[in-house]
Amino acid sequence: MSRKKKIGFGMIGLVAILVVGMSIYAIKGSGEAEESVVQVERHTIPPREHVFVNGKIEPRNSESFGVDLSKGKVHKIHVVDGQSIESGAPIVTYRREEVESQIKELQYQIDDAKAAKNSQPSDDSGLEAVADMAASTNYDSQIKRLESQIKDLKDNEYVTENASIGGRVYIEEIDSPEGVKTERITVQSGDYVVRGTVSEKDVLKLSEGLEAEITAVSNDKKLSGTLESISTRPSDGAGQIDTQGMGMSSGQSLSEYEVIIKLESIEGVKQGFHVQAKIVYGEDRTIIPAESLVKENGKQYVFLIEDNAAKRKEIQADVQEGQKSNMVVKKGLKQGDEIVVNPPEELKDGDIVGE
Repeated sequence: MSRKKKIGFGMIGLVAILVVGMSIYAIKGSGEAEESVVQVERHTIPPREHVFVNGKIEPRNSESFGVDLSKGKVHKIHVVDGQSIESGAPIVTYRREEVESQIKELQYQIDDAKAAKNSQPSDDSGLEAVADMAASTNYDSQIKRLESQIKDLKDNEYVTENASIGGRVYIEEIDSPEGVKTERITVQSGDYVVRGTVSEKDVLKLSEGLEAEITAVSNDKKLSGTLESISTRPSDGAGQIDTQGMGMSSGQSLSEYEVIIKLESIEGVKQGFHVQAKIVYGEDRTIIPAESLVKENGKQYVFLIEDNAAKRKEIQADVQEGQKSNMVVKKGLKQGDEIVVNPPEELKDGDIVGE
């Protein structure tokens, strides 16, 4: 065999040995990687309980004025579209045209009474003079009474409706029930709230003052608010909630109660936007199973799971009152964190964990 052939066969053999060796190493390494995964019991710290409220952004207060011809003829509309007004500002003034004719009729009676009084003879004496004086006094009394009636009528000739709230004015043209074009004037306050409803299943879980996390349906804009009021009376229409499995007949509806959520801001949204509010309730505490705690040298630790790796973390926790199987965390963890329960002795900081 030539020298070149011997060298060629030697190179082939060397390559074969390297391939086999690398395969064995890879298989061994894979086995070691699999063996390094520690199987553990996981626990996710639960968030605070919450109730979802679907609602809409609306002005806190709104007041409408429809032109009401039964109150008289519109004498003057005092506001324009888009105007900002204060509470008590005049909105529309009506004039009662029938009052004008009544005043004219009374004025005719006054003129007649004055004419009759002035037509009395002035040279009477004795009993005739006394009678004329009495008649004059009667005319004066009649005139005063008629003048008083005219004053009362004038006070009611013009009727003005005033706004009970301050805010912005909106004027729109509408069709009256008689088919006549007329105007509707609306005053809306400048502060906004979320109006929504909760069912009878959830209403007793809530209380005024709870914080609300609000999300606009159209653009996912996040807002903050506070639950301001909860109605004690159910809404006019019952909610269409599936009651099967609740011990109620199919199709039966649960009562709905209006809630009002005060908004801190409406930046990024507008009046009329539909939103969903998440209202958290219950105690704001982070609670973990006592079996997840590791004590060492007077300190407390847990294994926090991040990216499927166990991270040894120091915490501070006390036994939950009345629940010795639970610990209330004062420092080191938060709701939503995932930890190991009953950590095995071989578990070390940084180990990959399974389930």
